[in-house]
Amino acid sequence: MRKFGPVVFSFLGGVAGAIAFLGIVGARPVPQKVNRGDFDSITARSIYVVDADGNRVIGLVGARSARPEPVIWIRNKGGAPSATLEPDEIMLLDGEGNDLVSVFVGKLGPQIVLKNREKTAEAYLAALPMGSAIAVRPYGKVSPDVSLNYFNSKVALDITDGGGRSRVTAGQTSLVTKSSGVKEETPIGSITIFDEVGNLVWREPR
Repeated sequence: MRKFGPVVFSFLGGVAGAIAFLGIVGARPVPQKVNRGDFDSITARSIYVVDADGNRVIGLVGARSARPEPVIWIRNKGGAPSATLEPDEIMLLDGEGNDLVSVFVGKLGPQIVLKNREKTAEAYLAALPMGSAIAVRPYGKVSPDVSLNYFNSKVALDITDGGGRSRVTAGQTSLVTKSSGVKEETPIGSITIFDEVGNLVWREPR
């Protein structure tokens, strides 16, 4: 009579070991404490920080073909991105992934854009080489707008139409007489109104 005892037990032990191994591999990642001095440096294409449930909450993603610049992102409890940090831009997002606040440095200087949740309006602040500006305008457009400007040592509150043409200016602006080509600078305490093609309609003081 053949004896199978040791073979059976050996087989069952192997199955149990495999099950235990698969259980470890399939388990959610457990946050581990990293002590200071454990690593001198870490090199990786991407690094993620997970919460107690194994959800990725912070990501440090290196440059890739689809995204030439590295990015750091933070997700909220619902899993949607709530903030991203790129080399030249910081964005704050709502729960649906819409960026509501953008802070970036363009070729002309630092700029901030604030957007409402309804995607109908935005506010813009810029510090540019020739001066600075604060503007309120439609979402995703540069005009029409109402802006407070300080450019070339001139201060003015300006209202533009949908074509970007100045229609009302309170403060300093430049006027040119078409017949003579004479230029005139209005005082800071003046109001100037233009028509749709830029002709002077009314001014005070005259």
